[in-house]
Amino acid sequence: MPSRAGNRALAFFEGSSFGDVWNKLTVGLRGLAVTRPCASSLSRARRRLGSVPLRCLFEVLAGPVATPAQPGSFYRGLLVVALDGTTLIAPDEKAVTWYYPKHIGSVLEFGYPLIRLVALVECGTRASSVNGTVH
Repeated sequence: MPSRAGNRALAFFEGSSFGDVWNKLTVGLRGLAVTRPCASSLSRARRRLGSVPLRCLFEVLAGPVATPAQPGSFYRGLLVVALDGTTLIAPDEKAVTWYYPKHIGSVLEFGYPLIRLVALVECGTRASSVNGTVH
């Protein structure tokens, strides 16, 4: 399977296990001899590609989804949105802290790196746009 197709499938079915994603991709191929990859192969394929395919997909799909005909989507001609945010604790590992730094005091670095996550959601359609930043 091309790595692009596999990673798109993993992104679309993010709540499913690797095995379940494979079953969904090959449901129409029942009766054919199809070799099932192990979960680690799919995980390595995702790591090789990184975030670029998902970023490209986001750029294609990002933007307003609502139409004026949808109830609750517009008020006086303006798109109705909600803004919410939270912070996530990132693991205290060198692979993470080089990009997401720890808190810096007058003498030491301390605590876990925090990632600020902000989401903007269309109220009528519940379509969202998410932005993560370093805190």
